[in-house]
Amino acid sequence: MLYLWLIDDTVVLTPQARRAWRTHARATGKQTAARRSETARAIVESLAGSSATIPQRRAAQLVIEEGERTGRIDVARLTSVLTELCSPWPAQPGVPRIERALPGPFGPVSVQHHIAMWHARHQAVRRLRNEEIDEATLDRVRAVHRPQWADYQVRRSELTAQVGAFATAFAEPGTLEGRAIEAVDAFVGTLAGELGLIEAAFHAAETARVRTR
Repeated sequence: MLYLWLIDDTVVLTPQARRAWRTHARATGKQTAARRSETARAIVESLAGSSATIPQRRAAQLVIEEGERTGRIDVARLTSVLTELCSPWPAQPGVPRIERALPGPFGPVSVQHHIAMWHARHQAVRRLRNEEIDEATLDRVRAVHRPQWADYQVRRSELTAQVGAFATAFAEPGTLEGRAIEAVDAFVGTLAGELGLIEAAFHAAETARVRTR
């Protein structure tokens, strides 16, 4: 239903889509404890520096699991444990902490980038869950999302050829269901950006990073 709303103005109307977004958002993140633990472990492994200790890994995993379970993210705490996980060497007195950049398809990014994007998406999903986003805003963001998503589809093959080890991130799903899920997820990212949630999350993560120095 949400995919049809994204691609056509006449099949699913926005009042109906708004209710569908609420249902979708309420289902998002509902996982068993075992699944949350598995997800958190995968995130930890993707971010951990080679010298990260078992206590650092465990602390990061617990904070991530808590965020997934409650839907509430403590940005300061998350920034602290993930910065230590990513750059697991002690800071020297009077010297700014040296932080390791993480590889990405378009170049190195900071751990704060990952924190901000995660936080912003959580905030967007929470607003959809609570029906805090009105129909006019949904229509406006859909109008922004459509040309962006169409341009991305055109550039996919080019990106796949350019980014090497990250090529799988741009591979198109092989089923209609997969393409629908991908498009719906992408709209949530556009929504987070249009609502200013990404910018606010980056500011919060950067403020937390500075305080942990």
